[in-house]
Amino acid sequence: MERIETAANNLMDYYEYAIKASKKSIEIYGLQTQIKNCITLLRYVNISQALVNRACSFILTHEFMEILIDDKVLFLDYQLNRKNMKSEITAKKVEDTLISYIDKHIVALNKGKEFHLTSRNSNINYCNLVHYLPLPKEGYVSRRLSIRVSRILKNKLTQMYPHIIQHYSDYVSDYQRKRLITWANKQLEDDFSFDLFTLLIKFNARIGSKVKAQLKTYLRKEIEKAKESKSNNGVYVYPATNPYNELVQVSYWCLRRILRAKDYKEFLGNSDEFDFYYEYSSFDFNKFDVSWLLNLYPQTFNEISKNKTVKNKIRIAIVNELKNEELAEKDKKNLQDILINYFC
Repeated sequence: MERIETAANNLMDYYEYAIKASKKSIEIYGLQTQIKNCITLLRYVNISQALVNRACSFILTHEFMEILIDDKVLFLDYQLNRKNMKSEITAKKVEDTLISYIDKHIVALNKGKEFHLTSRNSNINYCNLVHYLPLPKEGYVSRRLSIRVSRILKNKLTQMYPHIIQHYSDYVSDYQRKRLITWANKQLEDDFSFDLFTLLIKFNARIGSKVKAQLKTYLRKEIEKAKESKSNNGVYVYPATNPYNELVQVSYWCLRRILRAKDYKEFLGNSDEFDFYYEYSSFDFNKFDVSWLLNLYPQTFNEISKNKTVKNKIRIAIVNELKNEELAEKDKKNLQDILINYFC
């Protein structure tokens, strides 16, 4: 391990020397390939906190052609989260880098431009960096992040709302969270957004009657769009994904008793998946698709399996699906776990 750490430090030292000495770009590019291989290997070994600090600062300080945001985030994931090698140094560097990217994004949007970091995986973007900061409950609150969240809302930068909802909302102060809830409720009354509604659900916030009415209006419009986009052969032309995803999400909240089910009875009959979540006890299991189970959480399985008739029908459906030779290995393993833990 001592030799490995020495080699890693030497590589970072030489790269920084090469940058300052204005070495030929082809040499620097070759070094980047070596560094990428190095940080990939370092994910899997138990290195010292000093090297974690150094590598974290190094990859977040420099912008590389060969090392993308994916590579950086995955290194942080393995060392900071999985191996719990967090420190004040890594927290400060991650926060500094995140804030820098947010500021650049805000500036770009205010100028009418887009802001993207190159990524091989569309699910990994710079906003994922926030997950390598300690949570507020651990005594860490990013005042700078709270300020940026306020700025995004004030400037109505709707492109960044999903970042707040999916990534930043858990990392701001309780005061900022209350402000977010108040703002979201007011915003939703005038201009409904399903993303913002999801934020209220996430915070278990009180949802006003006007907002609930807006949700139902929104769902009716989405259903009409879906029906209009359906071709003669029954295939949806636009959008390419399931047009009822948000409707299904509402039925799942009804199943979890987050929303009052009887308020959404009018939407039965549009989506089989909606109908299953909404009234699984009387559902026609000839329409059942076991893939729906892969999206559920343990508490939902516990709730559904209380009904013995439903439990038996789901058990039969899973067993039959497991006979499918084309089933992906990962899905097969997940279905086996669901069967054993909840429906046997």
